[in-house]
Amino acid sequence: MPEICNCIQCGKEFKVKPYKKDIAKFCSKECHGKYKKGKRKGEWVTKICPSCGKEFETLKSKEKKYCSQQCNKDRNENYINYNCDCCGKEMRIKKSNYQKLLDGKQKTITCSYECAWKMKNNGSNTTCNNCGKIIYRTQYRMNKQEHQFCSNECQMEYQHRECYEIRKCEICEKEFECSKLSTQRFCSNKCNSEWQKTIVCELNPQFKSIKMPCTYCGKEIYVKPFKLEIQEHFFCDDKCRKDWYANVYSQTDEWREKKRIDAVKILESGVISKTNSKPQQLVDSILDENNITYEREKGIKYYCIDNFLENNLMIEVQGDYWHCNPIKFHDKINKTQYERIPKDKRKHTYVKNKYGIEILYLWESDIYNNLEKCEKLILEYIKRNGKLENYHSFNYYLDEIKELKLCEDIIIPYQDMEYDKYKHLLKVS
Repeated sequence: MPEICNCIQCGKEFKVKPYKKDIAKFCSKECHGKYKKGKRKGEWVTKICPSCGKEFETLKSKEKKYCSQQCNKDRNENYINYNCDCCGKEMRIKKSNYQKLLDGKQKTITCSYECAWKMKNNGSNTTCNNCGKIIYRTQYRMNKQEHQFCSNECQMEYQHRECYEIRKCEICEKEFECSKLSTQRFCSNKCNSEWQKTIVCELNPQFKSIKMPCTYCGKEIYVKPFKLEIQEHFFCDDKCRKDWYANVYSQTDEWREKKRIDAVKILESGVISKTNSKPQQLVDSILDENNITYEREKGIKYYCIDNFLENNLMIEVQGDYWHCNPIKFHDKINKTQYERIPKDKRKHTYVKNKYGIEILYLWESDIYNNLEKCEKLILEYIKRNGKLENYHSFNYYLDEIKELKLCEDIIIPYQDMEYDKYKHLLKVS
C-alpha cells in the first residue's frame, strides 16, 4: 500500500512507496528546486557591475566583478563601437577587424548573418543564353561564367548546339548531325562504301602503286613503290608464286647453291639427330680418349665434315648402306645408293681441290668389328699430317702383333672409278 507524505516546500500531500516513506520530502522536482534556491549555500554579496552599473548578487568566494559575459567583453579596451554597414545597428567590434576594414582587407562589417547575406546579394537580372528566360545572377557568377543558363538542361542544349552541326551526305544528300571537329562526309557506312567504290586504283588521289607484270604469267598487277627496292619478282597470286618457285627458280644454279649452303648450316647446328649415330659416337669417344681436338659437323660452304681436326684434317664416318660400302654392295645397289655415289664423289673432289688434303673414311663395319684398327688409323693419319697410302678403313688390317698394315688388294670406290660404271649394278625396284 502507498504511504502518504507531506511536501516540506508546499505542504501538499503525495503518495510514495513504503520503502521511501522516511526519505521522501518533496512532491515534485519544482518544489525540490525552489527549496534548494531558498537555501543557497555559501555567503552571497551584492555588487555593482563596473561596466553597466547594474546591481547583481554573487558568491563572495567567486569574486565576480561583472554581471554578465557581455559586460566582461565590453571592459576590454580592444573593442570599439561600430554601426552595421547593412542595417546601421550599433555594435561592438574588435579594433583588429576595424583595421582590416581600413586597410582594404575586409570590405564590410555586419551585425548578423542576415545582414551579411544582404550585402553579398549585389547581383542583377540577366537572360538565359539558350531560352532567353530572365534569371537573377550575382556579380561573382557573372564574372566567373561567360554564359548564363537557367537550368542544366539549357546548358547541355546550348553546348550541344555549339559543338554539333547539320551536314548533307555527299552520296544520298540526306541530312545528318555530327561534331564540328569531325571530318565525316557521309550519313552511314553504306554511303561511305558507295563513295569508296568510285575512288579505287588510279581514281584515288592518294594512289601511288605502279603497274608491273607478273613474273610468271605476265598479268599486270599493282605494286607499291617501296617493294620495288626490296623485291625483284612480283606475282599476281599465290599460285603463280608457287609455280614460279617450282618450275623456274628451283631449276637455277643460284637456288641450288643457296639450298646447299642452307643444308650445311642445318647440319652444323645439330638439329638433325641422324648426324649423331652410334658409329659416330664411337669415333668421337676415340678422339676424346686420345685428347684430340675436333669440331663436329664443321661446315665448309657446300658440305659438312663429320670430324674436323687441326691442320684441316678431316674424318668421315661412312654408313655401309647409305654410302654403298663396295665390300658389301658389289652385286646390286638400289636407286638411293646409286644417287648417293656422285654426291660423295663431288664432296671428295671439293675438299681435295680447296684444302689440298685427303679425307680419312671410317666405315661402319670396321667401327663395329675392329674399333682398335680405326683408332690406330686415326693416330697414324694425324701423325703423318694427312699423308697415307690409302684413306679407307676397309683397305687396312691388324697383323699378329697388332700393327697397322695395308691390304694387298686395294679397293678405291671414288677416286679412279667412273660414276657410269655403277649403272650395271643398279637394282630396279
